[in-house]
Amino acid sequence: MSTLIQLKEQLSEKELRVYELELEVKELRNEVTSLYDAKDKLDIANRNARVLEEENNNLHDLVKKTEGDQRYYESFPQGREALEVINENDDLRKQLDATKEELKVLTEKMRSCESACDKRIRDLCAERDRFSMESERNAKELESYRRQCIDLRRALENEQDMSKASAALWSQEKERYEQKITEVIANENFHAKEPRMQTRGEVPLQQALLQEEVGELESRLHYLQEKQWQKEKEWIQTENALRQTINELNRSETVGGNDKEVYKGLQDQVISLKNEIESLRGEKRANHAFDFVSDDIESVNPTIEVERIEKSAVSGMWSNKKHVDELLADNARLRDIIDELQNKNLSLQLQNDEKVIQNKDLEVLLVAEKQKQTSEQHTGAGSRVLKENSFSQGSSTGANDEVSQLKQRIRVLQDYVNDTKASQDQKDALTGARIKEYQRQIEELLNENKDIRSNVMETVLTDGSVVRLSKDKRDSVEDIMRLLEAAWQSEDETKRLLKKAQFQGAALANANAMKDEEVHRIQKALDDLEDRLRECYGTLDPLKHRLDDKDNVIHNLESRLRNLQADVDNVVSDRDALQRENRSLEKENIILRRQCADLDHSRGFDGNKLAEMNGLLDDLRDENSHLHRQLAVPKAPRWSDPVPSEDPSQLSIVSNEERRRSAVPEGAHLTVTIVELADVLRNGQAITDPGYIIIKLKSIKEKYKTTVKELSPVIRFDETFVFYLAQPDQDVITLHVFYKAKSSSKELHIGDACFSMATLHRGIARQRIAPVAQNPGSKDACRAAQVEVTLQTDDFGKMTVPTDAEEEEEHLRFSELVSRSEATAPEILHAVDVYIAKSELE
Repeated sequence: MSTLIQLKEQLSEKELRVYELELEVKELRNEVTSLYDAKDKLDIANRNARVLEEENNNLHDLVKKTEGDQRYYESFPQGREALEVINENDDLRKQLDATKEELKVLTEKMRSCESACDKRIRDLCAERDRFSMESERNAKELESYRRQCIDLRRALENEQDMSKASAALWSQEKERYEQKITEVIANENFHAKEPRMQTRGEVPLQQALLQEEVGELESRLHYLQEKQWQKEKEWIQTENALRQTINELNRSETVGGNDKEVYKGLQDQVISLKNEIESLRGEKRANHAFDFVSDDIESVNPTIEVERIEKSAVSGMWSNKKHVDELLADNARLRDIIDELQNKNLSLQLQNDEKVIQNKDLEVLLVAEKQKQTSEQHTGAGSRVLKENSFSQGSSTGANDEVSQLKQRIRVLQDYVNDTKASQDQKDALTGARIKEYQRQIEELLNENKDIRSNVMETVLTDGSVVRLSKDKRDSVEDIMRLLEAAWQSEDETKRLLKKAQFQGAALANANAMKDEEVHRIQKALDDLEDRLRECYGTLDPLKHRLDDKDNVIHNLESRLRNLQADVDNVVSDRDALQRENRSLEKENIILRRQCADLDHSRGFDGNKLAEMNGLLDDLRDENSHLHRQLAVPKAPRWSDPVPSEDPSQLSIVSNEERRRSAVPEGAHLTVTIVELADVLRNGQAITDPGYIIIKLKSIKEKYKTTVKELSPVIRFDETFVFYLAQPDQDVITLHVFYKAKSSSKELHIGDACFSMATLHRGIARQRIAPVAQNPGSKDACRAAQVEVTLQTDDFGKMTVPTDAEEEEEHLRFSELVSRSEATAPEILHAVDVYIAKSELE
């Protein structure tokens, strides 16, 4: 079954191939018959070609004489004027070229200047962005430092309150001890059974012992004070060194990899200081423990107890005095720190006021700059405003952007200063509240101390009062030691926090200095930009004036050039018309000569008629010579004549070389120009797939094809082809339009269009806008496209020049026949031009 289907397919293919071969054979037979019939016509065409060759040679000789000899033009005033016009035209063209070159140089300079300004603006914008990022980072750091400073101040205030409370407690304990000592001494004196009588000059033993102990305590106290002073000096030196190191690190621009090492070294130094403080505290505790042991040993008998109580009272007085002095020194130092912080706050407020003043100055400058820009924009006029807008708008927008960004930055700084003020006020309020609370607590403690004293005075001392007193004394001493340890720890913590606050204050000062420098730098950059803009505006005005002058000169030169070109075209068209008239008269003269020769050879010639013919011949000769003189004398150009439009139908596209080639006896020459192809359809619908279009041209002897163009609504070709025709009265030019999609290699036939040259006028181009018919010659033919074609010949066709009315009538006839054939006879739609030529010939 499959083989049968294959055989049927092969049979159908063979039949199709046979049919195609039969069609080719028929076409070949028709071509052979046309070639046999064209032999006689070729002889006639050869004779016509020889005649045309003689005429063409004569015309070329005349043109060479008139073109080569400049003295021929100089012999006439019109010729001299034409030469002057040509020379002036050349000079103007040279001047125009030089002006264009200068304009190019100026435009290049303007572009380079604009590019440099744009680059500078971009750099400044990048620097401004970097400054804004740094300012944001500094603001965040400043906020963190501010919070840390608040915490440190709170801790410092707490420590101050604790130190005040401990000082009040120590003073109360001192008074209590003094009161107890006085009571014990009074009680002992009252209960003494055998009072010892002292002689004059004898120092009591108890007083001597007390004096010795007081001396030892004083020496030990001096030793401890000197040791503590040395430690404080060392701490101060270390603190100054650390401050200097931190300041150097803050001032240095390249802070990076060594931060961890520096931080670790600072930590080590802080740890060593803490160890020294702990060792010093241990020594103090050991001394106190030794005192407690001696007190316990001496508390066996009452006399020793009394002496020990007196000694402890004296030592307590000295220690309390020392601690009070230390607390007073700490208080003075804290007051100094508070004064420094207040001074810093005042400096920050002054800086804020300066920033506000600078902001006001910047706003005034901004308003002045805007007024200046508006005044400059209003002073411009005409085309100068249109040219300046391109540069002034870009520069003004850049300046406005920078000013707006500076305003935004100023607003941010103002907000930051306001926040700083608010936080400082809040801190002051919190400090006042805390001080009031601490004062209230101190008053409560004092009241409690008074109550305790009153209770102690009311109690009656019993026999074991000394033991209870010693026990209370030991308990109170332990409490005092615990309080002292807590005070020492709080003192160390306070010192550490104070150092940290000082470091942070130095960092804040450096940050403020950097911000001030940044603001000054931005202001300086803004001033530089304004200076650059003023310089650019100053250099832009003369350049614009020069450019306007150059434009005016160019416009004048172009107008003069157009006028000269119009005059030259008028002269050329007049000369061509005279040449055509001369050729027609020469041909008529040749015909008359031949007729005269035939009449001379005839026998039955009438003398009167011969005389009339000779007179007519003389008149024609005179008219011919008159036309020769008109042709030789060029027409003077008129400046008032309108500029002729460059219609391609009025221009001859055949050069002198092609005219010389047309004299060969190979046949007539036809120039076909494919102008454009529009509205390409396929089966009555627009082609949507992208593809390519090609047009193939064919005559009896020759074939050509256009370049491949991409499919579009209007396809522009502007391609010219020259055909050599043996039978111009019978030959037909056929156009075949093909389409090929981009996604396929198959070439589709769109349609055909035929054109005849039998009714052409010699030397005059004919423009046709004809339909391209799909399925030509059949009842299913329809419009597939619209093609514009120009036909022109210089060596065959009608010798007359058609009038405008004749051309319009022919165009109307062509349009009516196209519409009628589309409606009633679609089989002739592709050959409307051929049918019109056939009807004219009949």
